Amino acid sequence: MLLTEIQEGSVLPVIGPSVVTSGESGSNCSLYREIAEPMARRLGVTAKEDASAFDVARDAIAQGMPIVSIWRELKHAIRSIHQPGEALRAIAGIRRFDLFLSTTPDKLLYEAVKLERKGLEQFVANRYFTDQGALPSAGSELDNSGCDLPARRNLISIYQLLGSVEAHTGPVWEDDYIEYVFSMIRDEARLSNLFRQIRGKSLLLIGAPAEDWIVRFLLRTALGKRLSDPSSQSKHFLAEARSEANEPMLFFFEKGARVTRVIEGDPIQFAIDLRRRWDEFQPTSHGGSAPAHRVYHRNGDSCPGNSVFISYSSADVACVDNLTEAFQFHKIPYWLDRERLLAGDPLRSKIEAAIVTQCRLFLAIVSKSTERETSSESWIRMERRWAATRQTLGATFYLTLMIDDLPANHRSEVEPVFDGDRRTNTWIELDGLIESIKVHLGLMR
Repeated sequence: MLLTEIQEGSVLPVIGPSVVTSGESGSNCSLYREIAEPMARRLGVTAKEDASAFDVARDAIAQGMPIVSIWRELKHAIRSIHQPGEALRAIAGIRRFDLFLSTTPDKLLYEAVKLERKGLEQFVANRYFTDQGALPSAGSELDNSGCDLPARRNLISIYQLLGSVEAHTGPVWEDDYIEYVFSMIRDEARLSNLFRQIRGKSLLLIGAPAEDWIVRFLLRTALGKRLSDPSSQSKHFLAEARSEANEPMLFFFEKGARVTRVIEGDPIQFAIDLRRRWDEFQPTSHGGSAPAHRVYHRNGDSCPGNSVFISYSSADVACVDNLTEAFQFHKIPYWLDRERLLAGDPLRSKIEAAIVTQCRLFLAIVSKSTERETSSESWIRMERRWAATRQTLGATFYLTLMIDDLPANHRSEVEPVFDGDRRTNTWIELDGLIESIKVHLGLMR
């Protein structure tokens, strides 16, 4: 059932501290336990055995240290770890997940998604909530121009519910958590897009987000009603190992809240197993287990009339895989060819016809690889020339998506065949790409 719901796009993963581990140490120890001792040394307190960074923070507060100083040391300790562990990468690699919720302030989930979604790294957006409206520090990779998710969000988004190391302030103990949860409920109106996503999905909570009572508040917020309300039709999943410490939480979910299925077991192993089962669940072109990059053939012998023709370099296969999977999920018809050299196939005339007379939109993927193909007889150049002959001023047909960092003047040079008096191409960003294409194809309801 869970895999089917993921396939349908109805599951929203919520990642807690138990599955946030360091890929540098290779340990399954939570990041927040791994950094506890060095953080304690910098604060001048003693870390108890098996303490977490938040236990250290409480000890420092007990000794009268300012919250701002503790937050600064917590950020320093978190930023010393750069590589995400296996569990985070496993979850990040499930391509049906295009929105992730995180309950920890580190950037490791963000890094895991970039590692697992090769070709789309620059289009992964990370936003965070703060009870003080703080903006990210200068030069940050994280986007927080307003705490809500944008109405037209990136193809892949991470949202940090309980702050980020990029913020000037953040939660370090229970009093801060209370304020964050209270602020989120109080400011529901300015978080309308976030709440719409949460309430429209089944939540998959992996690794008991922060303290157990925060899990309950998150679910209550998601449902907009009592967790024990027998009329609720929502289905949520909690993956967590049973222990003496979290027994009350599991009892509540199993006996009180009738909306949640508890998947008992080690959350790290659950994440790894879920990825394995997901890969096995996916259909492939040739049977067997799912390949690292799928092979999408032409969708039929001829290009569908109301479709997107994708022009690309074979070196950009990872990006194309992500795009076509997103197109399939959103029921956007597309046409591309991975077998340009099939013997006996009158391919040149077929592709020219697909571009000049059949497709509705032409999408040129622009990258360092495509721009190295300078020969006028390369497939990239021929496809662009054919598209240019069809493009007319004022119409939307030729779309251009840049996926690599190229010189600032490259946009005016990418396709010299365009004549400013007669033709123009439309540069687009991946942020909002799906919505834009659906509008042009008349697929928006």
